[in-house]
Amino acid sequence: MLDLKKPQGLDIVRELIPQVDIVVQAFTPGVMDRLGLGYESLCKLNPKIILCSVSGFGQTGPNANRLGYAHLSHGMTTWLAMQFLRRTPPEIPRGPGSGISDLMAGVSAFGAICAALFKRERTGQGEHVDIALFDTLFGASDAAAQTALLGDPVGVWYHPVHAALDGSVTATVGPDLRT
Repeated sequence: MLDLKKPQGLDIVRELIPQVDIVVQAFTPGVMDRLGLGYESLCKLNPKIILCSVSGFGQTGPNANRLGYAHLSHGMTTWLAMQFLRRTPPEIPRGPGSGISDLMAGVSAFGAICAALFKRERTGQGEHVDIALFDTLFGASDAAAQTALLGDPVGVWYHPVHAALDGSVTATVGPDLRT
C-alpha cells in the first residue's frame, strides 16, 4: 500500500502514471489536486490518461465540498421516502441492505470510462470523468420520484409481494394504465 502523504508514495504514483490507462479515485473533491495528482498534473505525465473521480455530489457545483455517502443520497433523492413513507400505514424510513447509490455510481463509472476509452481511440485525448452518487441515483429514478416529491401517493407504484406456502413470491407485470 502506498502512503500518499509521504513523498516516496507520491513519487511511485508519478512513475506509474505514464504506464496506466485509467485512474479511479474516490477522495473528497480537491484532494487529488492538493496531492499534485489532479487531472492537469496527470495529463502532463500521460496525455491519454482517463481519470474517473467518484464523490457524493461531483467535483463542481454548490454541494461539491459536502461529504457524501450512499445512505445520504438515498434520503436526498426521495428513494427512502418512496420506499417507506408512501406505504399504508407509513413506515419509518430505514436504509436498504446495500448502498444502492454506490452500485449505481459504479455502473455509471463503468459506462463513462468505456465512453472515454472510445473517445480516446478516436481523438488520442484523455478525459476527466466526474461521477456523483447523488446524480446517479436520482438519474436512475423514474417518474415515481417526481410524483413523490410533489406529494402524489397515487403516482408511486410498488411491486407487490404475496405470501406463499413456502415463503413469499413477487410477480412484476406492471400497472394497467388505461385512460
